[in-house]
Amino acid sequence: MGFLDWEPAGRLRFQKLRTDPEVFLLTQLVAQERRVSLTSLLRRSRGSGHAAAARQLAMYLCHVLLKRPQDVVAELFHRDRTTVAHAMQSIEDCRDDPGVEGEIARIEQRFNETRVTEVQHAA
Repeated sequence: MGFLDWEPAGRLRFQKLRTDPEVFLLTQLVAQERRVSLTSLLRRSRGSGHAAAARQLAMYLCHVLLKRPQDVVAELFHRDRTTVAHAMQSIEDCRDDPGVEGEIARIEQRFNETRVTEVQHAA
C-alpha cells in the first residue's frame, strides 16, 4: 500500500477529530508532549508502542478532562469502545507514577492556557 492509498483515510481521521476543537487541541498537546507526530497518533493501525501510548493518554484525557463519553472518544479516534476502556485502565494504572502525574499536569496546564488565549482572541 503506497502513500496515496491511505492518505484520504488519514485526512478523514483528522477531519473527524477536528469536529471537536477541544479534543483536537488536547490531542495536539499530547502529541507534542510525547514527541509523536499527530499522524502517528491517529494512524489506523496500532503503530509504534510510543504512538500507541500517546494515543491512550490522549483518549484518557479526552474522557477525564473534557468529560467526553467513552463511545464518543472511540468514534473521534476511530477506535472500538473496548479499546478506549483499555486505554482508561492502562493510564489509571500509571497514575501512581510521579512522572505520569507531572506529564498530565503539564498537558492540562497548557490546554487551559491555550483555551484562555483563544477565548481572549475571539473577544
